[in-house]
This record gives sequence, C-alpha cells and structure tokens, in this order.
Amino acid sequence: MKILPPDFNPMNVEKTANDFIQTANVMNFSFHAGEVFYLDYEYDENLKNVKPTNDLSSLEIPEIQIKVNRKIVETIRKEVRTELSTEQLKDLDSLRLHNVSGYEYLLKSTDNQYVSEIEKEILDMYDKLSAESQEKRLSKYQKLVRKWFNVEFYEYAETPMDVSKKIFLYSMYVATASRRGAANFAIVDMQTSAFLQDDPRFVYESNIPQGYSVSSLYPIGNIVGIRIFVNPYIKYNDGKVILGRYTKNQEPGVIFGEYQKHFECFEEPQHNRHVFSLVSGVCIQPIGNHAADNYIQFNIMHMKRPWWRKLFKL
Repeated sequence: MKILPPDFNPMNVEKTANDFIQTANVMNFSFHAGEVFYLDYEYDENLKNVKPTNDLSSLEIPEIQIKVNRKIVETIRKEVRTELSTEQLKDLDSLRLHNVSGYEYLLKSTDNQYVSEIEKEILDMYDKLSAESQEKRLSKYQKLVRKWFNVEFYEYAETPMDVSKKIFLYSMYVATASRRGAANFAIVDMQTSAFLQDDPRFVYESNIPQGYSVSSLYPIGNIVGIRIFVNPYIKYNDGKVILGRYTKNQEPGVIFGEYQKHFECFEEPQHNRHVFSLVSGVCIQPIGNHAADNYIQFNIMHMKRPWWRKLFKL
C-alpha cells in the first residue's frame, strides 16, 4: 500500500532555511564537495590590542592584510527515519477519506525533526566558537581562580535595563574582535527573554512565520539592533547568552550547506514495516582563520552580585 500521490517527486522537498538557520551562511551544493571563497585578514597578534597613548611617535599601529582565501568542504549524509507498521500505514492512508493527506503530515513531522537536528548542530557550533572567544577574554587572575577554586564567572543583572546593557556591551566585544561590526543576534534562555521583553526599547517581531515547532529556536524581537532568539533546548533559567554576527557571503563565520535533500521510502517485508527517510548531504563548518571572533558568550544571573564576589573581583 502506498500513501504517496502518483505525481509525487521525492526530490521536490523544501530547502532548510528558517530564521535561526539563516544566521549562518546558507548554501545549496551541487555536489558532495565544493569550494568556499571568503575574505579574511591577517594581523600581528602582539599588536591586536593597542593601548591608548598621547605619544603618537611611539604608537604601533597594527597592519592588517586582507586576503581572499578558499576552503574545501564536504557534506556528510544525514538521515531522519520514520518507521510505520503495515497497520499504521493503513490508518494513515485512511485519512484520505477525510480529505487529509497522510503524506503531507508524515513529511512535515519528519522535516520538523530534521530541522530541529540541524538547529542543534548549528547551535553547538556557535557554542564552541563563542566559548573559544570568551576564553581569550579571561585575565590570568580569572584563569588561575577558575583552575584552583573551580569558580565560574557571571554577569549580574537585576533589571531589564541591566540585561540589555550587558548584551549590548558584549556585542561591542564582537565588533572589536571581528573588525566587521557588532553582534546582531543573541540566543538566550526563556527567563532572560522575559527580562528583555520588559525593556521599553524591546521591539516584537512584526511577522513571526507560522510553523515553528516546540523545539525550534524562535525569534521574539530585537533590542538595540540585536535580534533575540529563544533557546528551548536549555533550562528556563540556564543563564547562557550567546551573541554572534550573521554570516554573510564571503565573510568568516559559519556555513550551512545542503546537497540533494530528498524523501526516500521503501518497504521491509521481513520486519513488517515501511520506512520513510528524509535524506540529504549536510555541511556545517566554521569558515575563516578568525571565525570565533564573530561570536562570544557569557552567563548571566538575575540577581545582585554577592559581596564575596565583589571583594575578590569574581
């Protein structure tokens, strides 16, 4: 028994590109592997942070060399499977009597799971790059304290305005490190998003696309030019905030490449089941020698800074 319409084209599947995924550079590959060209720069690490001085004769100005680089990338096979028994397939097929397409329901639910897994992989990449960037900002004292006393460092914010200030401050760190501009998106937990929505400067999304599943990272609005995404994969009060820049064409950052996303279906009579698979070639990789400079993260606590942290500057 088949639930697919006769004119169904298994290659005619909607491309993966919701609001969060588009924070990366979305590319459609014609082959399993390809070349990505991007503009990058090189500089002397010792002169990265030039200290201000009134003596211009002794001021060392770093020289930046702009280069066009390329990277060979390859896709890996990604598959999301849905298995139905013969009885379940008959039940799904019977929905046609009620003018409901079992095929569309099956494809949509499978695609939602596929998109959710892509989001998690991109989120993991942002987490890795932003953690690398944040590690560079720690002082020797902070690294020593963390090593010997296992102490984590937090930003403290009691009011919605305090939360907005922290996010704006860290977006400027991205501007300084990347030399391309401030961070323009942030990924927060639900508690932090609630604080931001109480800020009078917060602007809600005017047209949130329909179809977001419960597990999707969804945009709720923007504040001071930074688009806010809510992360449903973490606890309500997790406290982690990740900031980054949209990766545009020919810029360092993160790319998401997709090759021949299509739907496959076959029968396994020996197991009395029918298998429906959403298959594609996927590539999620950082691009550029300084890709991490485009991201940063910090942990926020919605409370007053404890006195002992003030005392020891933690």
